[in-house]
This record gives sequence, structure tokens and C-alpha cells, in this order.
Amino acid sequence: MDPKPIEAFGASLQGYYNNKCLSDVVIRCNGQEFAVHSLVLFCHSDYFKKQLTETWKESADKIIEITDFDTNIVEAMLRFIYSFDCDVRPNTPPLIFHAKVYQIGDKYGIETLKKQASNKVERIVNEAEVATKYVSDLVDAITVMYTTTPPGDRGLRDIVV
Repeated sequence: MDPKPIEAFGASLQGYYNNKCLSDVVIRCNGQEFAVHSLVLFCHSDYFKKQLTETWKESADKIIEITDFDTNIVEAMLRFIYSFDCDVRPNTPPLIFHAKVYQIGDKYGIETLKKQASNKVERIVNEAEVATKYVSDLVDAITVMYTTTPPGDRGLRDIVV
């Protein structure tokens, strides 16, 4: 059975993640550079769209410096905008990872990323209720959730309370 056109497009789009072919923007984080396509950024984030089309420094040199997130969180955001998914890296506590992914989604206005991170946190918390697998990370994750999201943003807070 042939894939649906949208599935075929999605599979093709994933091939452009961190691919310099036709990329027109660089995102830098802690010395690592990611080749990005402004159209893909624009489709997900009005923040990046404004940053690259209005009179900001980034609109002239097409380089966006992200200094307030770890590289693996920036990479997760970028993987998401190309594939609508991002995986937890090995040896990374999943609750904390998804809380930080939620935070970066909030900062850059990527609502679909926030929703995915929230769904993943909820699954882990529900799983933690019947298993002790993630309980040790829960306290640290709650701290991240409450210190990195706006007080009125209940997306993650309601899940863990």
C-alpha cells in the first residue's frame, strides 16, 4: 500500500533535519551549529518568524544563538519541527527532559511541541504511579516544571499535582 501524500511528505521532510541542502538559517547552541530552513521554523513558530523577518540582528545574519538551553533540548526542538517527534537521549531522566522540552516550546511559541511534551510527561507520571521507575526523577522534574514555566501555564503543573 502506498503511503498517503502527507506521510510521504513528512518522511521526506525528516531528511532535511540538520541538512545544509537549501538551509538558510543556522541555530547555534553551546558551539554546536544546526542547519535549519526558515520555512520550517516559520510553520511552527511566530517567534522565529519575527526574529528572522523583522529588524532583529538575526534577520540580517541568519544566525540564531540559543544560550539558555542545553544543546540536547535545542536538538529535540529542531528534531520535532522536522519530524513531529523527539526522543529522550540515553542517560537522560525522561521527566526532566520533557519538562525542558516543554519550556523551550513555551519560549519559542511552539504549541504542538508543548502538547507533545505534556502528553509524554503525563504518560510517565501515570506509569510512575504503578512503578517506581521514574519516582526518583519526579522531585527534580517538578522543580524544573515550576521554575521554568510561567505561573499561569498549567500544562505540566496540573499533571504532577
